[in-house]
Amino acid sequence: MLCGATTAAGSECKNRRAPGTNTCRMHDGSQRSDGRLYVLANKRVEGVKIGWTSGRAEERARALSSTALPTPFTVEHESDVVAHARRCEQVVFERLAQSRVAANREFFDVSVEEAQRAITAAIAAAPAAPPPAPTVFTVPDGVSEVTLVLANLTTITVKTAGAVAGGGAASN
Repeated sequence: MLCGATTAAGSECKNRRAPGTNTCRMHDGSQRSDGRLYVLANKRVEGVKIGWTSGRAEERARALSSTALPTPFTVEHESDVVAHARRCEQVVFERLAQSRVAANREFFDVSVEEAQRAITAAIAAAPAAPPPAPTVFTVPDGVSEVTLVLANLTTITVKTAGAVAGGGAASN
């Protein structure tokens, strides 16, 4: 069966329903996909490529540039990390549907500025991400310093007050 949910463009979603639900995964909210939306350009290609990545847009541009094109893609826009980036990308595609070069490609015959506006509007309309749950860990007896490397590659060094019977606790 088809999802049937109303898309951002006002049309009926044609995706298959997720097992045990009345909608597809995109419309039931279960597809959490933190990432960045981007706009890439290539002087040999008309229009721009719009997409999302869980990494950096520059990495995506490099990966695409290794294909059959004679010139590399350049990053024209990259958003901050957003929750539900896949859903935001879908909203952008729906907003720019009339300018899509081909239904099975992420290329659009729009300016970089128009693509940026569509991305900004999609992100503004997206549901807010819930705050992350605090991470709590126990520092073993005798350990005076712990270094954490976070997912965004930020490094934090926590100095403990010294050995505490039973270990000390720290949280973010």
